[in-house]
Amino acid sequence: MIDATQWVQNARATILTAVDSARSWDELIQQLDRDGVVVKLIARGTRVQGLAFAQGRGPGAPGCGASRIHPHCKKAALEQRFGACPFTPEQPPRRRRSELRDRAEREANTDPRWALRDAQRIVDHARMRSEYAQYRDRFFADRHLASGERREVAWERESVQRRCEAKRRREARRLLRAVARLAARGAVARQLAYWSIDTMMNRRRAHEYDAGRVRWEATKIVLASERRRAREEKPLAYRSFVTERARAGDLGAQRVVDALVAPARDRSEHVAQRDLRLVRLAEIRLRLNIIRAEEDGRYQRARLERQHLQHVERRPTLDEALAAERRRIHERAAEATRYTDVERVRLAQLAREKRSWNPLARRAAAKEEERLCGELRSRYEKALPDATREFEQHDLPQLEKQLAGHQRAYRHYVDASLGLEREMNNARAARDEVPRIERRLNVLERAGVARIDCDLAMGAARLDDLAAVIEQQYRALPNEIRRDVEYSIRKEQRARDSMTIDR
Repeated sequence: MIDATQWVQNARATILTAVDSARSWDELIQQLDRDGVVVKLIARGTRVQGLAFAQGRGPGAPGCGASRIHPHCKKAALEQRFGACPFTPEQPPRRRRSELRDRAEREANTDPRWALRDAQRIVDHARMRSEYAQYRDRFFADRHLASGERREVAWERESVQRRCEAKRRREARRLLRAVARLAARGAVARQLAYWSIDTMMNRRRAHEYDAGRVRWEATKIVLASERRRAREEKPLAYRSFVTERARAGDLGAQRVVDALVAPARDRSEHVAQRDLRLVRLAEIRLRLNIIRAEEDGRYQRARLERQHLQHVERRPTLDEALAAERRRIHERAAEATRYTDVERVRLAQLAREKRSWNPLARRAAAKEEERLCGELRSRYEKALPDATREFEQHDLPQLEKQLAGHQRAYRHYVDASLGLEREMNNARAARDEVPRIERRLNVLERAGVARIDCDLAMGAARLDDLAAVIEQQYRALPNEIRRDVEYSIRKEQRARDSMTIDR
């Protein structure tokens, strides 16, 4: 059965064409019925969700909401064009009853005390979970506290050593200054001796500081390694924690252990009893060849359709077209109201008079020139509204209709082109995935695997399912065997490549 996503990609152009061309709800329903598309009004409870398009009336028919197709397809947009929506809200299909409710009713009919036992199991499990969380908190808190204590002890030891070194430096400085004070003669000689002692002590202090810094860095490296080793120590898993509590005599822990072991045993028995179909590697290779051929065909078909798709240029939007028309209107109005020949001659004469030595003549020429410019402005301001009004009455409706048609054609072209490109990419990705799966099959075959446990029907198996099954079998191989087989395959490939180069 086709999925909802693929159906939306295929039906998008059809639905948009019908919505754009329809003039009423009846016409929209008739156009969509010819293409097998049904319009529904979906509601959840008492609240209307909106319109939806589907392949049929059935609850399992693929479809999608109108907003996913285009904003023009929404219920509010269509009601503005066609009036009130005539459809009756449909409730989505109810979900099936949960397995927990069915199990509760079944157990209650067979054993009336089942609810009490189940409640006891929930209480025991919640108590053990709470105790396990407290155990983990204590474990990490103790580990953090131990790490902090080790750091504090190391820093205290380093601090004591640095204080001892500082004390020895002070004592040595006092001793040397006392000797210099007794041995030196004169104030100048004594100050020179003091300066030499201070220089020597400063040099000693810098050397001891460097040694202390190196010593502390080494201590921090040791502390970091100890902290890494401490972090490698993990707390007990929940099952191990509950098992230890059960061994200590906790009845609630024993019940939780029984509840944890029973589902695992049931699952293992179910897996052991399940009849898996053994599939030969040759059948899988045959199916991969078929998938590769199908994907190649799908890729070539989409590529040819995209090449032969009639290209539609992007036309300007309505705002851009209106801006261009306004510029042309302004230009035509300016051209129609420009100066006449007589006025241009008069303006040239006035320009000469404005350069006259007589100020009265210059003032009269300026006033006359201003009057002519005002007349030109008045003619332009009178012609521009008339031209704009004529454009809005006669040319604007035709321009809007023409741009709307071009916009629909361009949108259909873009949707079709993007859909074909997406199909090409999907086919290319699937085609490129096949060689990787074949390499996994070669490793399995070299490792001695002749059949694979697979419950898929080879005639209709999908590439993703085959890849998952083969990857599971590939990961199940021991690491040593897988490594040796892959090395031998690479060695043979290099030998073949060298032989090809020699030829």
